[in-house]
Amino acid sequence: MLAAQFRAAAVIITTQAQANATLIMANATAEAISLIAEKCNLNATEIAQLYLLIEALKEIAEENVVFLIIVGDSGQYIIPIPSG
Repeated sequence: MLAAQFRAAAVIITTQAQANATLIMANATAEAISLIAEKCNLNATEIAQLYLLIEALKEIAEENVVFLIIVGDSGQYIIPIPSG
């Protein structure tokens, strides 16, 4: 019984640490985007959209899948190309 309580406590502590790390990263990213926008006189929303697009492309690149990427005034589109 004591071992199970110890494992449960360890899981809770690990999960809380991961949640805190995620919040720290999110807040730091938001602040960085805001500072870049302010210093470069750019729109923070557009910078955030580009950041999210780049992060998505990083994940896609790790999957070794072919995609067609279209970026235009109306938005960004990532279309998977079927193989075979």
